[in-house]
Amino acid sequence: PESLYDLYIIPNNCTDGTAEAARRAGAKVMVCTVPVRTKGQVLKWAFQQLEPMAYDAYCIFDADNLVDPNFLARMNDAFCAGARLAKGLQKASNPDETWITGCYDLYVENFNLLYSRPRGRLGLSAKLIGTGFAVSRSLLNEAGGFTTVTLTEDTEFAVQCALLGEKVWWVPEAVTYDEEPLSFRVSMVQRRRWSSGVMQTFQVYLPRLLKAIFTGGRPLLCFDITMLIAGPAMQVLGLIPGVYVLWQTIAAGNWLALGISVVSFWVGMMATALF
Repeated sequence: PESLYDLYIIPNNCTDGTAEAARRAGAKVMVCTVPVRTKGQVLKWAFQQLEPMAYDAYCIFDADNLVDPNFLARMNDAFCAGARLAKGLQKASNPDETWITGCYDLYVENFNLLYSRPRGRLGLSAKLIGTGFAVSRSLLNEAGGFTTVTLTEDTEFAVQCALLGEKVWWVPEAVTYDEEPLSFRVSMVQRRRWSSGVMQTFQVYLPRLLKAIFTGGRPLLCFDITMLIAGPAMQVLGLIPGVYVLWQTIAAGNWLALGISVVSFWVGMMATALF
């Protein structure tokens, strides 16, 4: 029921009419009173302001999202079943607009099907993408608030929760539609930020994760998320033998070897991803 939830908009260095549009639509607007540069800093400040109001849980969305009318009800079901951190099904709201948005649609559909769905069944963490997720006030307090320091606050928070033994529940009935970038340039900027942020998370949390894998209470949960945040670093390392083979085959003029190397390199990456 509408009496049991409130809607807040927290503008982060906006240059458009987001705040005014939100007020006209009946939302409450929270304007940051401290300097902020990242989404993580905005959320940290917002949760600190909202803490005295003693909400049971928070749902986080980006301002350009479309949210299914049943989202809160399905998340409520999950929290009544014991969830304290949950991710809903994410789809692209504009998959047919450009070929870039089409690629993003394939990306999120693959994550839904091949990453979050099987992990939900195995009792592991779904992928915590930074929109369309819910977190309980009790878990936030247990984690010491939303204290992230990297460019990917969502991945970092998921790692913090894994270290606490808390998984990300998968709630595919709670659907969010996310507006994807239209151009390759904007996509590159976004994906560079993602990769940089995940590598930052890997550097900051790897020692604690390794310790938790061997001495903690949820070793498989910590191992799985360690493999996730190791991805960008492994991609960079994987380029080294690929570039070496390419250089050697071109120098020798052995194009058959080059073809076999490219195919085997691709098959190897796919096999690793499926594993």
